[in-house]
Amino acid sequence: MRVRTTIRTVRSSLLGLGLLAAAGGSAASETAAPAEGVPEGAVVQIVDFMRFEPVTLTVEPGTTVTWINNDGSNHIIQLRQGGKSPRLRHGANWSRSFDTPGEYPYICAIHGERMSGTIIVQAP
Repeated sequence: MRVRTTIRTVRSSLLGLGLLAAAGGSAASETAAPAEGVPEGAVVQIVDFMRFEPVTLTVEPGTTVTWINNDGSNHIIQLRQGGKSPRLRHGANWSRSFDTPGEYPYICAIHGERMSGTIIVQAP
């Protein structure tokens, strides 16, 4: 009787693990994708605590750039030329349009210079 119970428990455990594996996808692959409706080339991900990805993003005038916080920490995007996002919690995003060619450096207002990036706006 004890052997049957053990075999049944092992079968159930293996079935459960198989279902979990089949349900698939890691959280990292899901969070790395841009938010729905946001152009892929105009997205900056906040990942791995203290890192913007990409660090430098080149766009055409009139492009809206969206920052998406896929990190466990809160962040505030602060542009050196002025303007900043509200506090972005995990999963939150903030967008800003860039109409004039030039370089737009930014930092995280919470974490300072060690967390920085640049948007470069140039004509095609």
